[in-house]
Amino acid sequence: MAEELFGVIGLLILTASWFSEAYQTVKENKAKVPITFACLYLVASALLAYHAFSINDSIFVILNVITGLIALMNIYYIIQSK
Repeated sequence: MAEELFGVIGLLILTASWFSEAYQTVKENKAKVPITFACLYLVASALLAYHAFSINDSIFVILNVITGLIALMNIYYIIQSK
């Protein structure tokens, strides 16, 4: 039970930091990362989410889905700014 609690706390802290970055991206209407980084991050998040799902680890599924969505958002803003 303690391990799961640590996992949830880590998920919340990490997600809060990414939402802070995402807020700045939306506010400035511009992503701060290169498109290659965002694309690699999206692919890695999808693969890790699949792996987490296959081992039934809900914390890592949620974490990787959120990071994948943030990568998609960054890709959108990068493409939009061109």
